Amino acid sequence: PPAAWLIDELLFERLASQACHSAVRAGDVLDDTEAMQLVRDLQDCAHPWNCPHGRPTLVKLPRSRFEEWFQRRV
Repeated sequence: PPAAWLIDELLFERLASQACHSAVRAGDVLDDTEAMQLVRDLQDCAHPWNCPHGRPTLVKLPRSRFEEWFQRRV
C-alpha cells in the first residue's frame, strides 16, 4: 500500500485510541443533561452503532429482558 495509506491508518488508530480512552465507561455517573447530550451526540455520528475499534455503542434488548431484570411489566 502507498505510504499515505499507512500514515492515514496510523493516524486513525491514534485518534480512535484517544476517543476510546476518554469515553464514558460503565459506572461513570452522568447527570440528566450529560446523558441527554451524549445521546444527541451519538445520533449525530455517521456510524453510531460502534466505536472505531468495533465495540458496540448501542444494543437492542427485548422488552422481556427488562421485565425480568426489574420484575415489572413494561
